[in-house]
Amino acid sequence: MNQRASQKLAKFLAYILGRRPDEFGLILDAEGYCKIKDLLKVLGEEEGWRHVRRGHVEALLLERGPVPIEISDDRIRARDRRHLPAPVEAADLPKLLYTCIRRRAYPRVHEHGLQSASEHLVVLSAAASMAERIGRRRDAQPVLLTVNTAQARGAGVRIQQHGEAVYTCDHLPPDVFSGPPLPKTQPEPTGRPKSAPEKPVATPGSYFPELWSKAAAPAGPPGPKRRKDKDKDPDWKKARRRRRKG
Repeated sequence: MNQRASQKLAKFLAYILGRRPDEFGLILDAEGYCKIKDLLKVLGEEEGWRHVRRGHVEALLLERGPVPIEISDDRIRARDRRHLPAPVEAADLPKLLYTCIRRRAYPRVHEHGLQSASEHLVVLSAAASMAERIGRRRDAQPVLLTVNTAQARGAGVRIQQHGEAVYTCDHLPPDVFSGPPLPKTQPEPTGRPKSAPEKPVATPGSYFPELWSKAAAPAGPPGPKRRKDKDKDPDWKKARRRRRKG
């Protein structure tokens, strides 16, 4: 990355981390840090910045002059944080807020509600598109939940606002949000499947004799009636019998 590109990246990071993280659906901790991997996901969503890798960000620390960022292990923050919007108790909430969860977690969340992880708050947005953008950072096809803010407040949920576009809370009971129908589950088979009878395998070039007895042989079509033995006598015997009778 040349010097001009490095300067542009430095200014962009200073804007994201030092002024408007909410514009990009990014939540900073109490010290103003976020995970470097989360920042890279944000950059990957922005036209013209999808090529940026961790090495490009760390290379800014080697540039001459003032550096607008600082890195601690796997976290990054802006040096100048005077213009960061402080989290405040949301006073005038929109009627609906949106959040996304992983698809595989939806059946559990649908039944028990949504709890924040140890280091992550539940992130909400007034725009469904922003909620889906944030959700796709964790799941390619996230499930969108619609939160009724009046019901949430009535259930004791404390919602904080971060700048203009992002809100957070630490939990959501199951009766304050709605989502798509649960996926249908296939019923488990109750017994062993019936196996088809095995068919004899024909072996090319082989001959297998019929092993049934004559008595057990399958009956075929009836043949011609056998003539009596006398009908089989030669003509001279028939002539002699006639002479004796005469």
